Amino acid sequence: MKSGFLTSLILFIALSSHGQNSYYETPETINSGAIIIDGKGDKNFRICQVLEDGKLVRFSPYEVKSYRIKDGPEYFSREISVADTVYRVFLERLNEGKSFLYYYLNNGKVRFFWEKDGTELYPVPENESADENALADFLVMVTSDCPEMAEMAGLVKHNRIHLTKFINAYNECNPITFPKVRYGVLIGVSTKKMIPSHNNSDIYLDYFDFNSVPALSAGAYVNIPIVLSNVSLQVELLYNQYKFSYSATAEDIDFDFTGKLNALKIPVLIRYSRPADKFKAYFIAGPVLELNIRHDFTLYQTSEEVTVLPESDYSPYVKDLMKGFAAGCGAEYKLTGKISAFLELRYDFLSNFSAGSFLNNSGLSLMTGINF
Repeated sequence: MKSGFLTSLILFIALSSHGQNSYYETPETINSGAIIIDGKGDKNFRICQVLEDGKLVRFSPYEVKSYRIKDGPEYFSREISVADTVYRVFLERLNEGKSFLYYYLNNGKVRFFWEKDGTELYPVPENESADENALADFLVMVTSDCPEMAEMAGLVKHNRIHLTKFINAYNECNPITFPKVRYGVLIGVSTKKMIPSHNNSDIYLDYFDFNSVPALSAGAYVNIPIVLSNVSLQVELLYNQYKFSYSATAEDIDFDFTGKLNALKIPVLIRYSRPADKFKAYFIAGPVLELNIRHDFTLYQTSEEVTVLPESDYSPYVKDLMKGFAAGCGAEYKLTGKISAFLELRYDFLSNFSAGSFLNNSGLSLMTGINF
């Protein structure tokens, strides 16, 4: 009993060490902790270099079954066919699971090989001009036992990041969405509240209770993935048109403040989407520029007892260009493989960022739309 336990413990420790440290394996032995020299360029795919007793020993793929560089990649000896010629080389394994993806580099040429369920290697084709669907067709074929993978096969690119992510998803038969550049349109209701600057010296602006006013908002955007992640860059162009009307009374004088504001808003936002298949939540935040293509504001004063200035032009109190930030959250629902609908709530604040009496603004937007 004790003997069996000790044997199991020793074997476990050896295997753990083998999986974490450098090693090389011949048909007869496993040499754990060996000093493996990392070759340059494509040398690791041709030979295994080991430093033994101060001497550099080189092993071919016929002599070594596999090896790992410390804190680095693991290589396996395999036969591959290139231009109808069979070679035995070292291939870098890119993943773990029931199916493996291997990477091979030779004279600057990158190749990938798929090993399914311990069977033979399948060369992963590139999309060539003669057959632009070669890669997608191959991926659909080798994952036919998990039909859910077919939808995402057409989005996979011939590189190690895309292919590794795809085969890992297949090993779990758990499809994921590959991020891609998307375009969308949106429409909704926005509110805007005028806010006197914190160092405001115009006493008339203090008379008014600047409540929020609503308006329609519409625009379009492009969403660009950042590497291969759930984070993306979203650039939008939105159009808003507001009408303002406020009244106040002070010192027997009636004041009316009216205005029109037509604005083009350009948010540049970072978006994080929680991974999901059909329904996913997302969060969004970033800087915003607002170009006020029309800003007409007038202050009217009337009184029956005192002489007052009938009206004053307050248009300069709003700058042509304002800067600020936006933040919000939303939910997206996949309608088809390429089209999704979303609903989003967002807050923004825009300022003149200038000294003196100016009107800043803030607002909420409830937006809906589609992307494709």
